[in-house]
Amino acid sequence: MLDVVIARACAAASRIDVPPFDVTLDQISSFNGRPGHRPLVLTGSAGLAELIGFRQKLGNVLRDAGLRVSTAHFNPHLTLLYGEDRFDPRPIEPITWTVREFVLIHSWIGKTRYDITGCWPLTSSGTSV
Repeated sequence: MLDVVIARACAAASRIDVPPFDVTLDQISSFNGRPGHRPLVLTGSAGLAELIGFRQKLGNVLRDAGLRVSTAHFNPHLTLLYGEDRFDPRPIEPITWTVREFVLIHSWIGKTRYDITGCWPLTSSGTSV
């Protein structure tokens, strides 16, 4: 069953037609988590619209391929570490990079093992999915 889901996801991912885009993270914060294991993360106050749009397009092609897509709120972030403290967002010097590809990763839950299943470059041919 997993092989079928992966094949469908890969076929759907290959249909994405989006040019590279920039992502900017300009805040440091912590998320709720179990005590002693709260994620310290970088987030953005602006500069995430294209990333959010990309996620929406990807979700649409995955749905069109018959796959279940999470409806949970999407909060773009980069996890730095896990620790004890929880604190409100604080501004940092903006960190910006250009997203040029996206990757499908099989995460082995509870195993700290991650396998790359596919990788697709972002290059727009002028048509949009």
